[in-house]
Amino acid sequence: MFDGQRLVLLSSEERNNNRGICGYMSGSLRYDYLTPYGIVDEPQQYAASYTLKEQRDPKTEQLLVEAQKQAYQPKNEYTAILRSDEEWTNMIHSHSSSS
Repeated sequence: MFDGQRLVLLSSEERNNNRGICGYMSGSLRYDYLTPYGIVDEPQQYAASYTLKEQRDPKTEQLLVEAQKQAYQPKNEYTAILRSDEEWTNMIHSHSSSS
């Protein structure tokens, strides 16, 4: 990252461990618009979420209200495919019995 004066380099070891203005540096686009209220889908709402109160105009204030209303929390959904896979099930059982 470069702001015109400073250069910050992050190694791949920090992937998924850093949270900044563009999410978690995970490579997943779903976290790019992570705000203090949750995830929003519109870049304008995202930007409005980080504005300072004393610097908001009426349009930005409206975008902030929309962001607060429309923000959602990420929901992980897991597949059931592996549960029915016999080889996977056997591997899980063999690892748990050897622990």
